[in-house]
Amino acid sequence: MRAAGLDWIPLAAPTSGMARVREFDRAGSGFLYLISVTGVTGARESLPPGTAAWTREVRRVAKLPVAVGFGISSPRMAREATRHADAAVVGSACVKIVERRGGGGRGPAELSRFVRSLKTALR
Repeated sequence: MRAAGLDWIPLAAPTSGMARVREFDRAGSGFLYLISVTGVTGARESLPPGTAAWTREVRRVAKLPVAVGFGISSPRMAREATRHADAAVVGSACVKIVERRGGGGRGPAELSRFVRSLKTALR
């Protein structure tokens, strides 16, 4: 993959255990994606308890940059996720904005405002 200019982004769940996280960190490239929840993705109101502690623990052993994702749906949550990580991944909330607007033409502008609000919160 690297020869083709692509990174392998390993996903580590809260149930992965630190031995597997270390393996993912050694084998991956780009960044290490920490899944903040067990279960399915989707926008949530808050990060699960223990996310900050788990992220700090991973940061102590990881050489790759660390990004937290799954369920992050607001600038406040993105800021909270990046207190101990290098990045936040926001997907479902963006998809919901696009789905809500459908073909009405306001989706791109609303999505742009949302992404700008994320950037502002992370400065």
